Parts: sequence; C-alpha cells; structure tokens
Amino acid sequence: GQRPTQGRAGAGLASPAGILVFQEHPIIIHRMTTNTNVDDRLAEVVTAFCNLCCRAYNTWRMHEEVFGDNPRKDELQKSAAGMALMHFSEISQESLLHQIAKLHDLAVQKGNKNISLDYMIEYGGWDSDTGKKLQELKGNLNLLADKILPARNKLLSHNDRNAILNNVVLGKFDLGEDKKYFEALQKFINVITMSIVHEPWPFDEDANRNAKGLLWFFREEACKNQPTIIPDRY
Repeated sequence: GQRPTQGRAGAGLASPAGILVFQEHPIIIHRMTTNTNVDDRLAEVVTAFCNLCCRAYNTWRMHEEVFGDNPRKDELQKSAAGMALMHFSEISQESLLHQIAKLHDLAVQKGNKNISLDYMIEYGGWDSDTGKKLQELKGNLNLLADKILPARNKLLSHNDRNAILNNVVLGKFDLGEDKKYFEALQKFINVITMSIVHEPWPFDEDANRNAKGLLWFFREEACKNQPTIIPDRY
C-alpha cells in the first residue's frame, strides 16, 4: 500500500465510515463504530497526524545523518562551513524537539483542538483493544517527551528569564532514546492505519537521501583546499 499524502484526503466524513485517500486511490474505511466521540473529519485528521509524525521523523533522520552519525562531522566543524553547520545543527535540534513536544499536546486546550497523540486516542472512536494499544504506546512515547517538556515550556516556546540567566539544564535523554521514540511512534501510527484501512504507513527515507545530497557538497575532496576564513569577496 502507498502512504497517504497531505491535502489528498477525502471530504470531511459525515458518518464514522468514509473515504481515506492513499496517493489519490480511494480506500473505504473498513471500521464502523457507534462511538459518538469521533471526529467528523477523521480521514483528514489521520492523514494530517501521520504527516506531522513523518515530518518529525525526517527532521530527526536528517539531523542524525548530518550532525550525529556522520563520521566526518569533526572535520566539517573545522572547515570554512563549520560555524554555519553548527548554527544549522542548533536550528535542526530546536525544530525537532518542538515538533515532538507538539505531538504530546493535550487534545483540547482552551477550547482549541490539537492534532496530537491525545487527540488521536480520544477522538478516533476506537474499539477497546485498539484504544488500549494506543494508550500503552503513548506511555512509551511519554518517556522521552516528558524530558523535553521543560525545555519546550521555558526555552522553545518562551524565553524564560531565570532559565536563561541561570543557564539551567532543562532536559536531557540517554543515547538511543530518540531512536526508541520513533520506533514507538511508527507503531502508534500503524495501529491507527491498520485499524482503519488495514495497511501500515511506514516512515519514508527522504531525509536520508536529502542528507546524502547535502553531504556530497562537503565531500572530502571538496573540503581539502578550503581556507579557514572565507574572503569577503569570492
């Protein structure tokens, strides 16, 4: 099966059964439910949620490929592009942490609905077994998200005075926890899509290809004769 793409979902559902579009191929939602606590635009919500998860995954993979697993990262930091790459690393990391944090927003805040893990659980109209699986997976996902939340509240969404002036460490996690997070997130997505259309929605690997394309410009032979300081005119 092919992954759904944002903006191609069918019209808002008037009933708990409707259309979810996978790459412009309509597939009838197989699940029927009498649960009234279900979003009337479920197909669009599921598509948007999966795309948000994929965006977070791709941001993580890009960051890992360029700044984490890259065997030449130390060499690149010493190159003429070193300071710029460090800056992009900070931007990438902040974006990733913020995307993860938003996935853990409450379903409803001050009357506004958020497309989040909570929302997918509460407004999907799932049967008890599916709901239980989603709750268990969310518990696993919270292990990392809970460590990110203080940084989101104090630094990513706000410039907290005391946190900045006191240089407070607001969150850290162990090596490999991020990998486990996205493995659990993939399972969460698949529970939803398997329940609806009997197909998984695998994360794509666009980020890996994009990262390789970027790193090609910083290949060893291209960096060999670079000056440490780039002249004003080049």
